[in-house]
Formats: sequence, C-alpha cells, structure tokens
Amino acid sequence: MGTLEHPFLERDALLAQLARSARAASEGLGHLVLVTGEAGAGKTTLLRAFEAQIDHTCVLHGACEDLSIAEPLGPLYDLSRAAGIDLDALLRTERERLAVFGSFLDRLEAPGRASVLMIEDLHWADEATLDFIRFAARRLHDRRLLLVLTARDGESEGRPQIRRALGGVSPADVTRIALQPLSEAAVAQLAAGSDWPAQELYRVTGGNAFYVTELLRGGGADGLRGVQDALLERIGRLPAEAKALIEAVSVFPRRAERAWALDAAGIGDGEDAIDAAMAAELIEDTGTHLAFRHEIARQAVETALRPRRRRRLNAEVLSAMQAAGGAPIARLLHHARGAGDREPMARLAPLAGREAVAAGAHRQAAEYLSLAVELADEDATSDFAALLWDAGVACHTVARLRDALAFFERALALIDRARDTLAAGRILQRISRLHWQMGRKAVARAVGDEAIAILADSATPERAMALANRAQIAMADAETELSDDLCRQALSLARRLGEDEIVAHVLGTLCMLASGTVAELRAHAAESLAISRRGRFGFTLTRTLSNSGVIHFYFFLDYPAALDLYEQSIATSYELEVFQQTDFARAFRVHVLDRAGRWDEAVAESDALIAEQGEQSSPAIMARLTVARVAMRRGAPVDDRMLAEIVTLLGEEEDVRHVMDVACLFAELACLGLEARETAQAWIDRALTMPCPPVFREELFDWQRRIDPERPLGPLDGVHAPYLASFAGDWRVAAEEWARIGDPYREALALAEGDAEAVAQAMKILQKLNAAAALEHARATAHDRGIDVSAPPRRRAATLDNPAGLTQRQLDVLRLLNEGLSNAEIGARLFISPKTVDHHVSAILAQLEVATRGEAAARARDAGWLAQARPLATQAD
Repeated sequence: MGTLEHPFLERDALLAQLARSARAASEGLGHLVLVTGEAGAGKTTLLRAFEAQIDHTCVLHGACEDLSIAEPLGPLYDLSRAAGIDLDALLRTERERLAVFGSFLDRLEAPGRASVLMIEDLHWADEATLDFIRFAARRLHDRRLLLVLTARDGESEGRPQIRRALGGVSPADVTRIALQPLSEAAVAQLAAGSDWPAQELYRVTGGNAFYVTELLRGGGADGLRGVQDALLERIGRLPAEAKALIEAVSVFPRRAERAWALDAAGIGDGEDAIDAAMAAELIEDTGTHLAFRHEIARQAVETALRPRRRRRLNAEVLSAMQAAGGAPIARLLHHARGAGDREPMARLAPLAGREAVAAGAHRQAAEYLSLAVELADEDATSDFAALLWDAGVACHTVARLRDALAFFERALALIDRARDTLAAGRILQRISRLHWQMGRKAVARAVGDEAIAILADSATPERAMALANRAQIAMADAETELSDDLCRQALSLARRLGEDEIVAHVLGTLCMLASGTVAELRAHAAESLAISRRGRFGFTLTRTLSNSGVIHFYFFLDYPAALDLYEQSIATSYELEVFQQTDFARAFRVHVLDRAGRWDEAVAESDALIAEQGEQSSPAIMARLTVARVAMRRGAPVDDRMLAEIVTLLGEEEDVRHVMDVACLFAELACLGLEARETAQAWIDRALTMPCPPVFREELFDWQRRIDPERPLGPLDGVHAPYLASFAGDWRVAAEEWARIGDPYREALALAEGDAEAVAQAMKILQKLNAAAALEHARATAHDRGIDVSAPPRRRAATLDNPAGLTQRQLDVLRLLNEGLSNAEIGARLFISPKTVDHHVSAILAQLEVATRGEAAARARDAGWLAQARPLATQAD
C-alpha cells in the first residue's frame, strides 16, 4: 500500500482564505467563517492545518456533541474552560442572555493579539448556541476575533441549523467555505502505489477524503467492502485491551475523559492499549481526553457494538461520571439513556429541562421535559400536574402544538377545577389558544369562554390573560365590539396588577381592531412593542411585530414596511427562541412577496413552509394559496390536490381572511378560464356573508366586478384608492396607484383594461413576471375589445415622465443613492427604517436591471431622472 504523501490535496486556496481572515482579525476586523461539507469531507483536517499555520494567535476550541438531546451552550462551556472564563458566573450575574453573550465575547478577546474561536459540528448544536453564533456574527467586525464554524451541509442535519444560526445575518458578515469531494485526479494521486485501481477507488468513495484515506489504510482491492468493515477489521487485529478501550471511547460523543474511558474499559492505566490504538491511527490522546480521529469512525464502532455491550459501557461511564461529580446534566442523561436505566433518566430529565429553559434552549427544554413526563411517577399527582404544565409550555413555545395540547389536557384532568380555579383557568386559556392556532375555532371560543367563567370571581393575572386570549379570538373573527370590550377589561385588570406582558399582549390585539383610528392603531402597536422589548417578552414581541406588519399591509398597503416588520418578527423569534408566531410571520411575508411581484421568493418560502409540515393551520393555508396563485398565473397545471388541501384546512370554522383569499383564488381561476364562474361566485357569496372590515373585502370586490359586473359591491368605506379607481372605471388612476404601491401584477391588470398603449405596457409587465396564463388572457381580452396588440405602442405621457417605471418614493431613494448615502442615512432622511430602504433598493435594482447601487445612480444621472425626486425635507411615511 502507498503512503499518503499528499493528505491535503486541493485545499490550498481554502487555507489561504482562512489565513486572510485571521490576518484581518489581528488588525481588529473580526469575521465569521463557515466551513461546510459532507461527513468525511475534511473539515476538521482543514482547521488543524489552518491552526498549524497561524502564529501569535490565541486558538480556542469548542464543539457540539452528538448527544441524544443537545447540551445547552455546550460549545461555549468548552471555550470558557479554554479561556479561563467562568461562564456559570456570567449566567448568574447577567439578567439578560444577550448581556451574557456580550460579556462572553469581551472576555474571549486576547490582549494585543487575535483570538480564533473554533466551534465544530454545528449540525448538533442546541438552540442557545445558535443564538450566540447569530449574536456574535453581527458584532465581530470591530473585534480581534475570528469565529470559525464547521457543519455538515445535508438538508436533514446541517442546513436547518445553519439557517437558524445565520438567519438575518448579513452575507457580508459571513465567509462560506464549501469543501468539495476530491477530484478523480486527486484520488488517483493518493492511490498511486496502492492495491486500489484509481478509478475504482473514486467510484466507491465519490472522492470523500475520509473514505479514501480509510480504504487505502485498509489495503486490498475489494471494491464492495465498506469503510466500516475496513475499520472493524483493523480493530480486530489489535490486542484485546486496545479493542476494549476503543469500544469504550466510542460511546462518548466527540471525546472521552481519559480516566472515565479507562474505567469503562476496565483495563487499569491502559498505556499499552492507548499506544496500540494510536499506532493504528484510530485514537488521539490529548493527555486529558481520548478521541477518535474522525466522527465517522466513532459512529462505525459504536453502531457495531452488541446492544448488551453498548448498555454496559454506558452504565460504566455513567457510574464514573457520577462518582467524579461535576458532569453536565445533558451528558449524564445521554449515558443514562444509553444504559437504559430509567431511575437516573427520570431524575435527570426534569433538571435538564429546567436548565435548558434557563439557558434559552427551548427546543431542547421541550425534548427533556417530554422525556420527563414519559418517565415520571403519575401517582405523585401534584408534582406530575406541574411537570405536565412545564412540558406543555415548553412545547407550545417551540410550536409543538399537538404535544402541548396533550400535556395541558392531561394536567387539566388531574386537578380539581372547583377547588383550584386558578390552575384550571390558566390551563383552559392555553388549550383555547392551541385550538385556535390549529384551526379549531369553535372549540377555541368555547374553551376560552369556559376559562373566563371559571375565573369570574378572581382579579388575577390568570383572568386578565383569559380575557386577552378571548379578545384575540374575537378580533380574528372580526367581532370588533366584543373584542374591544374584552380588551378593555383585560387591559384595566392587567395594568392594575402590574402585569406588563399581558398589557403588551392586549395592546397587540387593539392595534388590529378596525374600529380605531390610524393614530390609535399606531399608538397601541408602539406601546406594545416598547413594553415587550423592555421586558424581553418574546412571544408578545414577535406577535406585535407580525400584527404591525398586517396593519401596514391591509390598512396602509405599505409593502416595504410590512416586509420589514415580518422580517423583524421572524429574526426576533429565532433570537429569543420563541416560535409560536414564526410561521404566521413567514406566511404573511410570503403573501406580501406575492403582491410585490417577487413570486420566485414567495414560492420558495411557501414550498419550505409546506415541506416543514407545521401544525398551525393559517400558515399552511397561506403557503398553499401562494403556490396555487403563482402556478395559475404562470400557466402551470393547477394542482387539484392542493386546492382540496386548502379547502380541508379551512375546516368548518373559517378564518374570514382565508375565506376571502380562497374566494379570490377561485375567481381568478374563473377569469383565466380554469374554473366555472358559478363555482367562483359561490365562493364569493360565501365570503361576503362573513363579517369583516371593508379593507379585507376590497380585493374580493375587485374580482367580483370581473366575474359579474352587474352585482353591487356593497359598502366601500375605507377601501383604498386603486380599488376605488377600478370600481369607478378609471384604469389609468388605478394603474398609477398600483405602480406607486409597488404591486406590478395589479398594475398590469389595471392597464389591461385601458387603451392599446396601456395593454401593451400590461403585457410587458406580465412578461417580466413570467405570467404566461395572465398574459394570454390579457391578449385575448384585448382582441375581444378590438385592440390590436401587435402594433408598436406609442409611449404614454406617464412613461415619458418616468421611463424607468419607478415609483416616486423609489426616485427619492435613487436620488439619495446618488449622494452615496448608506441605507441607515437614507432611512433617517426619509423617516423610514433601513430595512424598508433595503427593500426599495432591491426593487430599484430589479426595475433598472442593474447589479449595484452605483450602476443605478449612474443610469439615473445619465437619464436625467434625479430632478424628478421631491424635496426631501418634509417627506415622511
């Protein structure tokens, strides 16, 4: 067999990239580098080679472990031990978790030199660690810190974790290094002089660096033999004590404390065994720890253990850990599960759950507490009921709705409702909320009323929250008067009791009630956000941000502001790890992307929502509606199964907004000749029987006039200008309004009702949207009206005034881009957020078909458009 003289082929450019990042960090320009690749691609090898190259740098190591349930902040504890930081003391003294993260980063910086923080195997990270990474990524640019992460990039493991860790982080703050498999030429170079034919070795391994190395070490030319077989054969040739040691080390995720591994193996000081395992290039010895050279090898050995042997080794490890003391609860529980020992599992699981809650690792808390319920003594009624409550809250926080409902219902069955009314009311309120989120509206109302009734004689936070919950349901049902009355009761009681979180929750509902003035809605939302931010009330904060997005979309038709608020809600939910509202915000964001003509983005996010199979009905409906709408407009076959799923998800107790949207979908299908007009009219009639504010009906009215122009549209109070113009037959004003708002599809629909020049412009917009079916319909309708769309159109006055088709607000932004201002500076000048500016900039680049801000400004200067921007001193949205 040949020696591996070139173990690091095809990685020089990646090493150079890491080296550049390290040099920048030494100059105070910190950064985050993410190294991704499949298992065995060489991520750890790359980091070791990088570490060997850098001088005058403090290198600290941390890693995530393949525990049955991830240890909260495990990698941070690794870093803290290496840096001599008391992380537990920080957690005790700092009230806010983000303050802990900030203090931790401060302490990780080494005086006078750069620090490189390496965290490996992000695909096994807990949520609190992901939050730290997201926090750090935004704050490295002025520090002497380089954070290097590794992760597998498979969809089932690495990618979801990467999305959680880096969601909302600017691409400029992250360098991504993707390790590719070795090329066939590289494999041939490594195989030279071995018994392996190069082409066969490449075919068997696919260029995976670990597999290539292990098969070359194993010798032979049997292409059917797997890497696991080669490893086990090598181990089988070792002395018995070395084999026992390797098996013991295999049950430790990542690495084994030397003394504990030797105890588990039962081989005394084990020096000869360690030497033999190291000589076989299977184990590394750091002096305090033993570890496999690669995780694939560890897993191969562990999975090959007989079940009885695996259980015994885990039991020995657990015993050694408990005798030594100080082991993390998550690790103790992992080995207790591996040993199949219920007693320590039942004792440790609740402790691990509470520890995870304190660390903000709510996903892990839900797993631990669910396990605790499974193992608990149900005869200890009061303790078990409390445990069920804790498990229900943890599952509800991370949107595991069915599990949460089951835990709450079991807890309710254990208590005496007549004697413990507070507990009963508290549980009933949660059950009501869960039924509402799952689309069971009638049950949600009834249980919500029961919660209020059982708490009728108490002036308590439980009653205030029960009232707030029922007010929210009434708001969603468009029962404005009932919701307003319940809100006033809840708000008065919550303020009297000093319950700020409930106050913020109620204000988050009041800001959605159409009975209020615009100023009142804004004031309620602003106060709710201020209280939630001050108190770090995660669910209420994400909910009010999302509700504010709904206000800006439905009531103001302000798409950029709505997108900004939804994205804030989503980012906050990941930052605080509270996911009850996340899918709602994602689904509403998709709806606005659809309206803004960003159809590819809308469909991609909708597909993701559908694939994730979340348990909330509203996001599931909205995602499917978006996919169906875009497919219909683009001429793709309409998926009858998806339409059936939408109708099924609506259920018997329907959300008025969803029914309106479904009716609009069927009306649009009918207009495109894909559905019977009678079916569409039946859906419209069904929707119009439901109480709701006029702004929820205006889109439906617009389709109603197309389905049956003779039908009266009903009250139009509060309907927005572009709809009123369409209803009055003024297609020109309607198109101008939709262009100003930034809704290209509706702009095209309005133009398609105009003269030949307008129809030509409509067809141009529809072509850009790739809306083949809508384009053909516009062409056919124009032909029926006697308009020759084949003639070259004359340029309309509005087009001469603004050849780029930009809105006035976009022209304002473009003028400030020409001045070289940043998004934050533009936002300050225009009284809008930097995120809203970013949306305007993206729209400008797309409309002008340029790649950079500089190109956009140059084109505007050359065309003389900048003079059309308004004076900026009084501009405010």
